[in-house]
Parts: sequence; C-alpha cells; structure tokens
Amino acid sequence: MRTLALFLLTYSVRSVAGLFGQLVTVYSNTIMRLTKYITILETTIKENIYLTDSTFATI
Repeated sequence: MRTLALFLLTYSVRSVAGLFGQLVTVYSNTIMRLTKYITILETTIKENIYLTDSTFATI
C-alpha cells in the first residue's frame, strides 16, 4: 500500500513538473517571439524617423 502511494505521489509530481516545464517553454518561446517583433518594430520606426529627417533636410 505504501509503495503504491509513493508511486502515485512521484508520478503526480513528475506530471506536474512536466506540465510546468511545458508552460515555461511556451512562455519563453512567446517572449522570444515578442522580443523579435519589438526589435523589428524598433528598427522600422528608427528607419522611418531617419527617412523623415533626411526628407526635411533636403527641403
């Protein structure tokens, strides 16, 4: 009886840890994707500001 309880306990802990690991992986992937998009957005904004500055400079 004790071994069965121990087995169930370790199994549940392991499955919870696996679920937590999957969640962490999903979160880190989302954060990486968001960082990439923010970087792209930042560069486009900087390029647009540079373009408008150069346009104003030529006028």
